[in-house]
Amino acid sequence: MKNKEVLSLLINPFVRIAGGKALLIGIVVFVVSILLAYCGNMVFDGVVDAHFSDNVNLGRALLVPSIALVIFIVTLYLTGRLLSKSSIRFIDVAGTVTLARTPFILISLAVLIPGVYDYNIIITQNLLAQSYSEITVMQWIVFFSFLAVSMIAAIWFVILAYKAFSVSCNISGAKGIMGFVAALLFSEIVAAIAIYQLSKCFF
Repeated sequence: MKNKEVLSLLINPFVRIAGGKALLIGIVVFVVSILLAYCGNMVFDGVVDAHFSDNVNLGRALLVPSIALVIFIVTLYLTGRLLSKSSIRFIDVAGTVTLARTPFILISLAVLIPGVYDYNIIITQNLLAQSYSEITVMQWIVFFSFLAVSMIAAIWFVILAYKAFSVSCNISGAKGIMGFVAALLFSEIVAAIAIYQLSKCFF
């Protein structure tokens, strides 16, 4: 396989994988990434968000990102129905968008590296206290390395999610980009509110 084909699949695998197959693979990767992150004291608590926490139970770790994902899928589906004249299948949107979360497994693996959790907590606490002298060079290196991995994973996810939306809903151009951005922002806000209310009631 040529380099251009590999790159094309990395940013748009949905020309080959969609529908039920994409959904099945996406769910497996989704669950694995959550479990790995949970082992590293991290929870995915939004469409794009992820935070460290040492007091999150497994039920919440699984439920919270699932709620955010469902909200994002439904929002993109409705946005596609609104903007596209094509016939749109919900299974295609659900499958491709779920598979688009694959890059987050990079974060899940990164948090398992010894020192990542501890150093991030130490640096965060020192930054809040405006005390920088106690932070070592190694701690800074690990902190910024993890930050870089997180940013790459988030950007990659957004690109894949847009491609999923574009392919599944047959929409592109300025209208597609604007619709996707609006759906992403709306989903993030709704997910944050829903998760907050859920936390007050059950966690």
